[in-house]
This record gives sequence, C-alpha cells and structure tokens, in this order.
Amino acid sequence: MYEVSRSLYRRLSGLVASDPATMEGRMDRQLLLEACETNTERLATDPHYFARPDRTIFRDIRRLFSLADQAYVWRVVAVHSEVAREMAVREFEARIRSCQAFTRQGTPCQREPRPGSHFCPSHRHLDAEWTEPAEAVADADPTPALAAA
Repeated sequence: MYEVSRSLYRRLSGLVASDPATMEGRMDRQLLLEACETNTERLATDPHYFARPDRTIFRDIRRLFSLADQAYVWRVVAVHSEVAREMAVREFEARIRSCQAFTRQGTPCQREPRPGSHFCPSHRHLDAEWTEPAEAVADADPTPALAAA
C-alpha cells in the first residue's frame, strides 16, 4: 500500500499549482503527501467501510491544482484508488481466518478459529476428528497385515 500512496504522490506532485521553491509550495506538497498516505492507510486498514476513497482523496487535494489539471488529477486518483482497494481487499481477506466447520444450514462458519486449531470454540470437538484421520493413515503400515495373513 505504501507503493500506491507514493506512486500517487509522485504522479501529482509536479502538477501542484504553487511554486516548489516557496514555503507555500513546500507546504502544499506536504499536504498532498499527507492526504495520499492518510487515505491509503485508511483504505488498507478497513477497505469494506471506505465507500469512495477516490472522492475523498480528490476532495482533500483538489484545491492544490489548477482548473485545467482537475480532470487529469481525478483520473489519476481514481486509478490509484482502484488499485489500492483491490490490494487492500486481497490483503484484508487473507488476514481473516475462518473456522473450517459448517453450520446446520450448510453455510461455512464465520467465527475465527482458536490459535493452533482449525476450528472455533463452538466447533472445537471437531479438532480431534480433523487430526486423527491424517495420523491414522500415516501410522498404518500394510506390510505387517500381509505378513500375518
């Protein structure tokens, strides 16, 4: 996500309307950087509850650009926001683990499993059934059964 934030900043920092040599120009670029990082971080931490990140970022930074550059800035922000959203959703869903059991209705259990287990506290009784078949197959040796027969 850091890469997306910095890419957005690099794409837009050259278009900032104020002169970079002045104090105002440096402050405007700092404001642009903070807006990019803040909104990208918000998108990374909870992508499902940040409805329109492109609109939010654009609203925060639009005053920094000339009127002629507004359409280009919007397109750049929209593309970067979409990439950031896809990355955030993928990372967010990878962090969420869910129980391996199914409910009585046949839907997957949504609770988080206990540490070191594949099942939540409600389905902890299935943990023994989960590990025993794999151990039983590994322990079974077909050669002694053939020798005894």
